[in-house]
Amino acid sequence: MSAGQLAQGGGLLCVRPLHPPCPLDIPIPDPPAPEEEEMEIDSKEEEEKKKKAPACGYIRVNEQIVGLLDRVKPEIRTLKETCIVVSCWIQLLIPKIEDGNDFGVSIQEKILERITAVKTKVEGFQTNINKYFTERGDAVGKASKERHVMDYRSLVHERDEAVYSEIRVILLDIRGFYAELYDIIFKNQDKVTNPKGEEKPSMY
Repeated sequence: MSAGQLAQGGGLLCVRPLHPPCPLDIPIPDPPAPEEEEMEIDSKEEEEKKKKAPACGYIRVNEQIVGLLDRVKPEIRTLKETCIVVSCWIQLLIPKIEDGNDFGVSIQEKILERITAVKTKVEGFQTNINKYFTERGDAVGKASKERHVMDYRSLVHERDEAVYSEIRVILLDIRGFYAELYDIIFKNQDKVTNPKGEEKPSMY
């Protein structure tokens, strides 16, 4: 399945929020009694409280997001490998350095520059996926420790919404990169495969 088909089939080409949001199995605590507010906890008790496991227990990942990422990551890996293979192929077609008629070589170098830029962008996709889990994990950790702060719960949902939109953009970028690389190589195929052109017979 191509990146475009995946985006279309997964409903990612539709501009819409992620619904329903992933439920957080974190109980909302009851408000403290007046006498509890006045109680002072010594440093030892407070330290033990910090070490205590959160009352919510196991907190699930957003299965919808993880399912999408499991389908997107192979597309990212395939495009990265394609960039490496095509780059190696063009590198091997570059002729030895000599005077004159280097126009074809300059085209090869321009294409290699663009392939390198695409590969760098694709590596950024992988970094952003790792960053999502780190940031969401931090937000969930804060929500489980500060259960009375609703903003932390909203932060988790906002992170899910953001990565959902980002997945859609990643797929559209992957599709665009394939089209761009195919176009630039196809249009300059003669210069890529034979940068020096046909050798003219010597007059002497």
